[in-house]
Amino acid sequence: MRLRWTHSRLTDPEGRPFKALTRARRLCVGQVGDWSVRLLVPDQEPIAGRVVAIRLPAPLAANAQRRMRKASQRKQQQLDKRSLETAHFVLVFTTLSRDTLDAAGVLELYRGRWQIELVFKRLKQLLTLGHVPHKHPAVARSWISAKLVASLLLETL
Repeated sequence: MRLRWTHSRLTDPEGRPFKALTRARRLCVGQVGDWSVRLLVPDQEPIAGRVVAIRLPAPLAANAQRRMRKASQRKQQQLDKRSLETAHFVLVFTTLSRDTLDAAGVLELYRGRWQIELVFKRLKQLLTLGHVPHKHPAVARSWISAKLVASLLLETL
């Protein structure tokens, strides 16, 4: 799960409040941080996990900040300076153990997941896959299959 500076309540293993942005500030460009945390969920047991972070190079951070400024202007909202600072990092919460996947692997997995999200977004926009016009399951499956075949043809062109 991608974190923002306003992330859900996290604590370190000793129960002290954990702020991901505060910890990430100490990282150098390209350096990966990995901290054990617990996600506090109301009326449930805390979820054990870890925060993985990386500081982005200046050009990537500048692009992210530009997109944030543009979005805030479009929405006519005030942009918090901590949001702009968070654009310098990728902050991810995961429940995967270090034995299962190291910190660099977590970031690579998140990057791959994001690429899949972008493909689906593009399919929904270009092929109008966001709304299935048929209620019957067999017809809806056929309609989606035809759209996916069309997308594969477009991709090869």
